[in-house]
Amino acid sequence: VTFDYETKSIYSIRVKTIDNGTGNLTYEKQITITVNNLVENQAATGISLGTTSIDENEPTGSLVGRFSTTDPDAGDTHTYALVTGTGSINNSSFTISGDSLLTVEVFDFETKSSYSIRVRTTDNGEGYLSFEKQISITINNQIENLAATDISLDLTSIDENEPAGSLIGRFTSADPDAGDTHTYSLVTGTGSDDNSSFTISSDSLLTAVIFDFETKSSYSIRVRTTDNGEGNLSYEKIFSIAINDVVETGLENQAHKVLKIYPNPFSETAILEFPNPENHEYTLKITDLTGKVVRLVTSIKDSQFILEKQNLENGLYLLELKGDKVFRVRFVIE
Repeated sequence: VTFDYETKSIYSIRVKTIDNGTGNLTYEKQITITVNNLVENQAATGISLGTTSIDENEPTGSLVGRFSTTDPDAGDTHTYALVTGTGSINNSSFTISGDSLLTVEVFDFETKSSYSIRVRTTDNGEGYLSFEKQISITINNQIENLAATDISLDLTSIDENEPAGSLIGRFTSADPDAGDTHTYSLVTGTGSDDNSSFTISSDSLLTAVIFDFETKSSYSIRVRTTDNGEGNLSYEKIFSIAINDVVETGLENQAHKVLKIYPNPFSETAILEFPNPENHEYTLKITDLTGKVVRLVTSIKDSQFILEKQNLENGLYLLELKGDKVFRVRFVIE
């Protein structure tokens, strides 16, 4: 019969020898027959690629992933090659070095997002047996950070004689990346002549000096917005800040200087303080940037008033307190 080591590896027989002498005498003996295991080379049954995707815009020669082979012959080593056949349409976009699949071009997700290659693994056993497989490579879309395209300042003027630290307006940025946040700073360059007269806190432009319309009525600053995206991209813009001429007459003379509101900006409540020793009656009026009156409070007779956010949205507002004097201030809810 044809023996199979895996089925049975040891056989036992009994043999008799008979001579041709007188009486044909005999002798018997048990003999063990061993079947030797012949290790036959077998072809691989699978190819795997550790990573089957790569980011777009990676340079040529970038590693996609490393190949491994499933082979019944555990001791076999393998070589890999790109071969023609079903699924080999994009072989030219890649190369193989050792067991590594590398790029030979820069990929663009928007142009093409999936590539197909055909790979052969060949073992080092008798006959150099091989196995082939089609593999798909995916290109990952990378969202690139884009710089802001503009800066806006909601108010670009302030009354003369306002104390240092007064709020002028708040910055916003136009950015293609809707989720970006921004920081603002005063920077040197064209149009930064008067930067030292101002300061920026968060997104708010504040005064650093007391302005006098008769001395100078217009100031120039240069502002940079920097996003929080990759590379912290920035954009710069020149702003002109106008100083409003305040005509001081009668009881209104210098009145706006002594109204305090704190904290400013605020999120829930702020405190207004103003001189009113004789408990005159005042009316409080708040307007938004469109000029619409959004709150009106009458019969305020104390020198302190608690201003609550209530239904006011976040933003910049103008407040006027009018009685025997007139007080005006800007405030921010955030």
